[in-house]
Formats: sequence, structure tokens, C-alpha cells
Amino acid sequence: MLYEDRNQSKLIERALVNDRLKNRFLKNKSRQNLVSDDVLQLKDYEFKKVPISRIGDSGELLLAINKNNQSEKYIVKHEYIDCACNEFMYSKLGQLLGCKFADVKFFDTLTPPLNPMFTTEDVVGIEYLELESENVKFNIIKDKCKNVEDYFRYLAISKLFFDDDSYEIVMDKNNYIYKIDNSSTFCISNYTLQSIYINFDKEINGMNINIEEFTKKQFNRQLDYYKSQNYINYEDSLIYVKTNYGIEYEKYFLEPFFALYNLDLNKMNDIINTLCYFYPNYVGDYYKKYIKITQDKVKEFLEKIKQN
Repeated sequence: MLYEDRNQSKLIERALVNDRLKNRFLKNKSRQNLVSDDVLQLKDYEFKKVPISRIGDSGELLLAINKNNQSEKYIVKHEYIDCACNEFMYSKLGQLLGCKFADVKFFDTLTPPLNPMFTTEDVVGIEYLELESENVKFNIIKDKCKNVEDYFRYLAISKLFFDDDSYEIVMDKNNYIYKIDNSSTFCISNYTLQSIYINFDKEINGMNINIEEFTKKQFNRQLDYYKSQNYINYEDSLIYVKTNYGIEYEKYFLEPFFALYNLDLNKMNDIINTLCYFYPNYVGDYYKKYIKITQDKVKEFLEKIKQN
């Protein structure tokens, strides 16, 4: 019985993927062809399973290798549809805030059918890093790392982007550190996104059920939830940095706050435009509204520490 339930669950998930893929394709037919350096063509890459013993919250990973340039490789997340949008936005926004992040790009899955190696239709490639160390500790790498200031910028950005993922810092063989695993962020989950592009508008038991409108309301509720989170205490994190690492690192922790507060939201337009070939426009709007709410939270925080 349990085996049958699992099979049915997989069939339902695959049906949802196919419906989302088909309806996304129809939505994009009226748009101009996507031209973006942030989108990779499937035909240019060979995909392999990553031989790891532990499967994390992002599910099974793949390795994409450029057929014409073996040194160009990406770690591929494909099992959950929140991974692609959150990883992409985290990296792009983090770079806008002046921090070093592995580059993140979408794989072009805009035309059905879906590659059978992918579990969902939203597939993202994260720049492959040749690592020297994993889960690095500050006191070990501070004299060796070339971008040590980013260690504290990452701490700030994890707060700004409501990072609920594992906090993991790695160092590559060129002695640069990176924050990785940025999927569980921005208050967006796989559950929130499951019904995007699903066309369902019927009256059931006297109640009109419109999946698209319901999903839009879910995103607005997420923004209301985030806006109401008074426990996001940036000041406690600042005190933590000063107490545990030293007051000289305070300025690096604060830099992303100032950068985000002064960020012109129009600088997000190209990023959002690319995102919205893969996700509905209201998902792109969500990220912009999220950053605007965060700017208001940051303003209050910066005014508070200025007074102290």
C-alpha cells in the first residue's frame, strides 16, 4: 500500500510539472525571445549525477559540464522549484550589495518536453567551485582568505534575505570564500510555488476556486508575514559580531545594510525580467516588494544604531 501511495505521489508531481511547463510555454509565446547571459542552453552541457552520500534539503544534485569547455561546470539543483528562484536572486542581489557569490544561471527549460534527468521544470546551475576547505571557521582562514571582509557581509545578507538554510562558508583553491546553499530564503518555499501556472477555475460546492488568484494571495500573505516579523533583530547580530570577532569588523557587517538601503530598485529590472521567463510576473513582483519592505526595516535599524 505504501509503495502504491509513493507511486501515485510521483505521478501527481509529474503531472503538475507537465502542466506548469505547458502553461509557462503558452504564457511566454507572446513575449520576445529571451536573450540573457544568465541562461544556459541544455544542448551545450553534459549532465551527471553528483556522487555524494548525503542528499540535503535541495535534493539530488547534478553536475553540468560544458561540452566545449570542460573547465566550465555547474552544480545543478532541479528537485524543488524554490531552489532555482531563490538561489538565482540570492546570488544576483548579493552581488548588487557588493559581496562575492558564485554565479548562478538558469538552464533553458522553457520549451517542453522536460529532460528526464530533471525532477522539476525550474533548473538552476551554480558555478562549480574547486574547494580547498568546507565549513570554514573564521579564526582558521582570516590570515589566508583574500576576501575575509565578506565573512561578515555574508552574516548581514543572511539576515536581510531571511536565510533559513544551513549557514555554510567554503573556501576555494584561490583562497576566496563563498557562502553556499541559499535555497531556503526570502520566505519562499516549494509549497508556495507548487501551484504556479496551474490553470484551474471552477465552481465547487457553490464556491469559485481560481488557483492563480489563490496563489497570488499566498504570495501577498507571505509578504504580510515577513513585514510583521519584529523579531528580525539586526542589532543583536551586530552585537554578536562585535563581541565575538571584534569592533574592527563592524563596518563590514554594516556595509550590506547601507548598500541595500540605498539600492535603486530599478537595478533589479534585468534580473527580474530573466526570472519571469521561468516564473510568473507576480513572483518577480514579490522579490521587489520583499526588498522594499527590507529597506524599511533597515532604515529603522540604521536610525536606531545612529542614536546609540
